[in-house]
Amino acid sequence: MRLLEASVIPVVYAIETKSSHHQVEAVDLKTLKKLVLSFERRLRDNIAARLKYVENPEKFADSEVDLHDELQKLKILAGAPELYPELVASNTVPSIVNLLSHENADIANDVVQLLQDLTDEDALEDNDEPARVLVDALVENNVLELLVQNMNRLSEGDPDEAAAIYATLTVIENLVEVKPSVAEMVCERTKLLRWLVLKIKVRDFEGIKQYASEILAILLQNSTANQKRLGQMNGVDAVLEGVAMYKSRDPKTPDEEEMLENLFDVLCCLLMPLENKERFVNAEGVELMIIIMKQKKYAYGSAIRALDFAMTNYPPACERFVDVMGLKTAFAAFMAGILRGSRRDRLLSKFVENEYEKIDRLMELYIRYSDRVRSEAERLDQLELDDLELDEDEKYNRKLESGLYSLQLVAVILGHIWCSEHSGMRARIELLLKQQKLSKNDVKEILQEYHDNLGDVEGAEEKERGQARIQLFISAFLLEELEKSSHHQVEAVDLKTLKKLVLSFERRLRDNIAARLKYVENPEKFADSEVDLHDELQKLKILAGAPELYPELVASNTVPSIVNLLSHENADIANDVVQLLQDLTDEDALEDNDEPARVLVDALVENNVLELLVQNMNRLSEGDPDEAAAIYATLTVIENLVEVKPSVAEMVCERTKLLRWLVLKIKVRDFEGIKQYASEILAILLQNSTANQKRLGQMNGVDAVLEGVAMYKSRDPKTPDEEEMLENLFDVLCCLLMPLENKERFVNAEGVELMIIIMKQKKYAYGSAIRALDFAMTNYPPACERFVDVMGLKTAFAAFMGKASLSLSIPFLIPLNKRIKRERYKEELEERVISLVASLFAGILRGSRRDRLLSKFVENEYEKIDRLMELYIRYSDRVRSEAERLDQLELDDLELDEDEKYNRKLESGLYSLQLVAVILGHIWCSEHSGMRARIELLLKQQKLSKNDVKEILQVLHSVTLK
Repeated sequence: MRLLEASVIPVVYAIETKSSHHQVEAVDLKTLKKLVLSFERRLRDNIAARLKYVENPEKFADSEVDLHDELQKLKILAGAPELYPELVASNTVPSIVNLLSHENADIANDVVQLLQDLTDEDALEDNDEPARVLVDALVENNVLELLVQNMNRLSEGDPDEAAAIYATLTVIENLVEVKPSVAEMVCERTKLLRWLVLKIKVRDFEGIKQYASEILAILLQNSTANQKRLGQMNGVDAVLEGVAMYKSRDPKTPDEEEMLENLFDVLCCLLMPLENKERFVNAEGVELMIIIMKQKKYAYGSAIRALDFAMTNYPPACERFVDVMGLKTAFAAFMAGILRGSRRDRLLSKFVENEYEKIDRLMELYIRYSDRVRSEAERLDQLELDDLELDEDEKYNRKLESGLYSLQLVAVILGHIWCSEHSGMRARIELLLKQQKLSKNDVKEILQEYHDNLGDVEGAEEKERGQARIQLFISAFLLEELEKSSHHQVEAVDLKTLKKLVLSFERRLRDNIAARLKYVENPEKFADSEVDLHDELQKLKILAGAPELYPELVASNTVPSIVNLLSHENADIANDVVQLLQDLTDEDALEDNDEPARVLVDALVENNVLELLVQNMNRLSEGDPDEAAAIYATLTVIENLVEVKPSVAEMVCERTKLLRWLVLKIKVRDFEGIKQYASEILAILLQNSTANQKRLGQMNGVDAVLEGVAMYKSRDPKTPDEEEMLENLFDVLCCLLMPLENKERFVNAEGVELMIIIMKQKKYAYGSAIRALDFAMTNYPPACERFVDVMGLKTAFAAFMGKASLSLSIPFLIPLNKRIKRERYKEELEERVISLVASLFAGILRGSRRDRLLSKFVENEYEKIDRLMELYIRYSDRVRSEAERLDQLELDDLELDEDEKYNRKLESGLYSLQLVAVILGHIWCSEHSGMRARIELLLKQQKLSKNDVKEILQVLHSVTLK
């Protein structure tokens, strides 16, 4: 709050003071009733005057002026949409709507303007229910019919009437936004579709043609009925006429470009019903699209999209495409429509010519989209680590947006080619896969995911056909593997098998206990019983293949018997149990079995599995390969338990000495595998637990982690595993730096100085050191002051200016190509440095340190303010693009609540933009005339103002107050 008060209010003081002189009268229920009564009175006066002076218009002119004024006054209600239900209840809506048929077109147009204001999306924001109430009332009172009827008497040649036409279309668009079913109602009840078609057929470009194309796209996008209705009105021909004007020329203006895109949107919507695909083919639409593609003008990409819609599930379009020599012009994924015959052969032959160049291109696309999807999957996994919950559908949709659908289509094309059984093409595919260290199994997995998620938009029957075709490809790719696997059928695990296994295990356990009691001094006598017990524990692993039976396993009361074996005198038996628990809790085994998993984990924890696991681990030696494997397995079990039941993270640290054991492992000087895994487990235990963060801090954990990272202050890790361990250590350090008391320990342990040394050396840990400093300084002024005192500003601002990142070694944890790696790393580094500078400003509010910090933005002719504004513009553009994308998703009927939209914008860069705005706020508050002038100049150059910065800060302020 202190940061926001210091930044938001002063930056825009002038703006706020100006706006304070323009207060709008509050609109409440009393005001509404007053407005309604006055309107009804003027309406009655006008009706009476018109009836009385039918032949003398001058006599009722004054009453129409008064009625006009009352309609203007009603516009104030747009500022209080929460009162719309009261407006409807007052029974005034019929009176307003009926005025659309008023003999005076000016009055009717006043009503159109009023309805435009009342239904404006800005007015209705966050008022969904009141909006629906108003729209329902308008529709019930025939607003659609009267709007279109009024529009038909207007002339585009008259400026006022042209404005009324635009307003009418806007009202219809607003009504559809609130109540999507209006799209079909207005087309069913009026002749709006015919009017719109006439407008798009006008040869010359004009504004009304652009808006008509946009409204057409809106009316068709989610309505099969409207798509069919327009098709029956020769709509396919009309739209093809419209786009044909651009077959050999480009649009001249951005508005004309938008209109052309709208026309192609309309065409693609039209091409969803089967009968319209037939009309498209008969109207020579395929040929027109090929001509557009050959000309390579603006409409090139849109023509490909239209062809894709036309050919999807419609073989005649595919056949026409081949017949008119379309393959040479555009070669893409149209194979599903041509399954046999000479056309199929001609299509496949394209992949053979020029030494398989198109297969090479196909594999190039496969690798590119595969990399994109992998990167997005890793990003989503990171979001889940950061506690941003995403359901499976949302994750799948995000991957589709990143390129998964294109990857799936490439895999489908590979499937078609493979099924041709052409030895040369098969060999080429296998060679290219092998060069990328991939196999046919990778293609199979993509096809399997496509198969499992294939929708039924085209109907259940078409879905089944599509899945059958994809299954054919999967089988073709993995025929050998399938044949091999047929010889290794696994016995089905059911309740009967479970009971049989449990009874056998309990019997062998009793035998072992009895033998050990009977032959205490003679181990050879009970050795056989332990071999039998070992075998039974191995057999129990089969249950990992049937996690749905875990509740039955728990109910059988066998879990205590299994867990207690962790304290068995024979460490081999205890380690068998560890391996069994690892299999039973493996994430692959538990996938889609959340409830059975919780039942098992709860039972394990209740039976002291945490204490016994750690107790057993303490007696194991890393020098023995089998015991070392058991240590790894123990840590894996704990990780799996935390995954299923996050509260286990605190339980295991509270009930055992695991934290102390892990700290000892990370303090080992030489790198080894167990040190890497210990660092990973530490990060997992700390990431969402303040109690664990404080507990480790009290155990001198800050010192221990600083010792671990200090080994890399002047050298880089030697292997990817060592790199991962170092990243884990910094994750642990950042978690530790969340509680206030650990920030103090960090400063006292000279952690600030160590991070600055690491930054100066510009080694692998450079970016991680910046991240740790950011965590340390957030809401902790002593760390900020220490940073300034030990000359950290020079190092930080070198990073801020982007001068340090070019020579850095880049983390290779993300499997991307080199350029993407560099860009991703540079971007993350930039965001961290912005946060670091914002933390400095928040932590140093006055005195000489504040002056030193501010002076950095003055030196070298304000270069750091220039850099700050460069960042502001870049992140502002990103956030704007994301906002537009989200608006498009909503147009496509993908509903997102406000929190989800805000989170998406944060991911796109909003948080960094907010921090840049906060830094600008601090600079502005310094009242330094030179810096203020520089900021205003740079804003003006970008056609921005302080008000733009204020709006960003205001959003941050509002969110912080929640």
